[in-house]
Amino acid sequence: MQLNRKVVVKKQTHEGGKASNISPLKELERTVMSCMLWEDGFYEDGASVADRIKDLVQKVTLDQAEDVAIRARNEMHLRHAPLWVARWIAKFHKKNRLSTVLPLIIQRPDEITEFLSMYWMEGKEPLSAQVKKGLAKCFKKFEEYNFAKYDRDNDVKLRDALFLVHGQTKDCDPITNPQFQLESQPAPGLKKDKYQRGETKRHLGSLAEKIVNRTLEIPDTWETELSAGKDKKATFTRLINEKKLGDLAFLRNLRNMVESGVDTKLIRTSMAERKFGKVFPYRFFSAAKVVPSLAGDLEGKMMSSLWEQEKLPGKTILMVDVSGSMDSQMSGKSEMRNMEAACAIAMLAREICEEVQIVSFSDALVEVPNIHGFGLSDKIIQSQRHSGTYMWTAFADVQRLFKYDRVIIFTDEQAHDNPSAIDTSKKLYIINIATNQNGVAYQDFIHINGFSEKVLDYIREYEKNEEK
Repeated sequence: MQLNRKVVVKKQTHEGGKASNISPLKELERTVMSCMLWEDGFYEDGASVADRIKDLVQKVTLDQAEDVAIRARNEMHLRHAPLWVARWIAKFHKKNRLSTVLPLIIQRPDEITEFLSMYWMEGKEPLSAQVKKGLAKCFKKFEEYNFAKYDRDNDVKLRDALFLVHGQTKDCDPITNPQFQLESQPAPGLKKDKYQRGETKRHLGSLAEKIVNRTLEIPDTWETELSAGKDKKATFTRLINEKKLGDLAFLRNLRNMVESGVDTKLIRTSMAERKFGKVFPYRFFSAAKVVPSLAGDLEGKMMSSLWEQEKLPGKTILMVDVSGSMDSQMSGKSEMRNMEAACAIAMLAREICEEVQIVSFSDALVEVPNIHGFGLSDKIIQSQRHSGTYMWTAFADVQRLFKYDRVIIFTDEQAHDNPSAIDTSKKLYIINIATNQNGVAYQDFIHINGFSEKVLDYIREYEKNEEK
């Protein structure tokens, strides 16, 4: 996340308003933290966003680039963008620490091969020592189920990666698996030529050998079961009971489960037991749209993490952008709109505020009923026509009409108008949910990127630090 104040205004947003002239680090953060890599947005195509990330990685320090990659994966829960940042760290920062960074951002086996595909997008070149060490460590992170689930028939396969980095799996190490072999030292890293000549016998029977020979046990997932023609109801019922259905797969398959006749009580019980630790808030809203009968359960689950959180003291005004660009899809492949992602975060913010007032803005400022949950999103979206973005005019009206201690604006930062006088005695935040290159002139606003609930944690922690 980025925090910045009082920057020089030189640029323009896509809608013509003044934009902030920010540092390469701030620009990298605003581009990466909400980035669905290579997917087109309302104003920018995915290729130009990817090129901008590549260019910015060169301009920031090594520490900054590595920090952005790690935070994007572990705080914003993004998959592709952190790998893309890491790829250009390898290219432009020769004394990098990717041997440590890659295991922190690679959290699924297929991300190993995805990173290699990115590495060679502009032509084959040798892997650096740091990349080899980092990817080799990643092979020790996963079990057979994980490898089998993501062992896909792509141009770069897991077996190719294992040979390229001379890797080994964790069951080849007597420290982690003393039953595997009598030798006191781990089996050596796999090399293709030696493996083909039979010189790596200590890998026989190991998970590494199964990856190489592609004899991994077929994973017990909903995809493999349904592909084999198994009954949907029986499949989902069994996987839920055996706790083999992941959180995101659970949300994405709610309609399948309901339509196939899975016991609703079982679905609700499973939902109540789940943590949903890496699921974006808008996923709950999206699931409720396709399975309205479970909207109440989904709403409660989305809000449950907030019930014991410390409240933001005083009165907060939540301003939600409902302009035309916010009415567009988050990316070319997403069914969710920017507006819905902003509303999902606003719904959470409403619950952590001691006192709150909610408004939408587009061509005008409109006050929205101060209600809880998914109904709030409906009220925001339906509050006015989705047209222009007169954010600063709306903010001027807020200053004139309301008393408050802080303002939080949820927007894609594309405004037609320009800021005027701002009361700097208040706490002011802009939460950017898009990747557009230029954003509004922040003036005295604190600027935060992303559509994870983590953006609200940053506000709370920022205010605590300000008080010290």
